[in-house]
This record gives sequence, C-alpha cells and structure tokens, in this order.
Amino acid sequence: IMITNDEINQWKHGMINANLTHKTNSSGEFMVNVDYLYYDNINPTNYLNNYRNGQGDFIKDIKTRSGKHTIIKILPVQLDHQISINSKLSLESGAKMVMSTFTNDVEVANLNQNQWVSDDEFTANYRLKENIYAAYSSFSYSPSNNNVFKAGLRYEHTSSNLGTEKTANIVDRKYGQFFPTLYWSHTLSANQSFNLSYNRRINRPTFN
Repeated sequence: IMITNDEINQWKHGMINANLTHKTNSSGEFMVNVDYLYYDNINPTNYLNNYRNGQGDFIKDIKTRSGKHTIIKILPVQLDHQISINSKLSLESGAKMVMSTFTNDVEVANLNQNQWVSDDEFTANYRLKENIYAAYSSFSYSPSNNNVFKAGLRYEHTSSNLGTEKTANIVDRKYGQFFPTLYWSHTLSANQSFNLSYNRRINRPTFN
C-alpha cells in the first residue's frame, strides 16, 4: 500500500477582554472582568491509497477524504469586591460565570463511482455545552504582627452536556460542590516562620 495525502489547515482565533475597576474609601474596590475567546479550525485531508501485490503489480486505487471543523467559544464573566474593615480585618467576595461551547464536525468518506459516500462509523458532529457558576467569600485577619488568619468558602455549580446530531446526552452531568480554605501563618523571628493550610480544589479537563 502506498498512501499520499493533501492536508490543509485553516486557523482563526481571537480574544476580547474588557475590565472595569472602581474604588471608594467607604465601599472598597469593585472589579468586573469579561473575556470572550473564539477558536475556529478547519482541517480537510485527502488520501490516495494505492494497493499493489507482493510482486509490485497494481491492484486498485481508493480515494478517501476526512474533514474536521472545530469551533470553541468561551465566555468568562467575573465580579470581585475587596474591602478593608480596619487595619486588621479585610474581606473579599465575588462571583464568576464561565459559559463554553465546543463543536467538532468530523467526516470520513470514500469515493465510490465518482460520488463521495460517508463512512457512518467515523462520521459525527459532536457538541459540548458546559456552564460553570461560582461564588466565594473570604476574610483575612491579623490580630498581631506575627499572626495572620485566612478563611474562605467557594461554591461551584457545573452543568455539562455532550451529544451528537444522532445521539443526545452522551454525557449529561449537573452537580454542585463546596470548596473551603483555611490558613494560619505565624512569624517566629525575622528569619523563621511557619504556616498551616487546608484547601479543597477541583481540576477539570482543559481545551487543547
């Protein structure tokens, strides 16, 4: 078998960011941040499969094409607030929303009597929609120059759905979780200190 291919990669992507910060002496600092990411990739590939026997005699040619069109859209929106109650106590709170959609249209087809016939086993249009909502609050307290206490609580709710045009709800998950954080730092001297901390986090798959 001798295989030749003709591959074309078309890329388009862009990102927009907008942020606003507002400070007051009485209400603290407010921050709003909005991002939008758009990614588009078209990757068609044509194959010519040339079949020969052990003696090198020609048997047949088969033309195959594969196409992949991938679109990713991600919209994160974040609101944060910070305020210092006094010289020892400060508070932080905020909310974040991340909405993402991912479509991957894949086709494999063979040329049969001058017509392209799709191979259903390798052809599908997948769509993933995932929304993540989060809210948090935390405080930092320094009762003395050598002690710092921090504590916080974050709640996240995730909604994730994956399917194709033919098969819906291949993955359909909705769940919420709390993520606490505790921290204590104690300074013994100018060169020595120790701290204790506890936190719970979540790692999600990323787009690569």
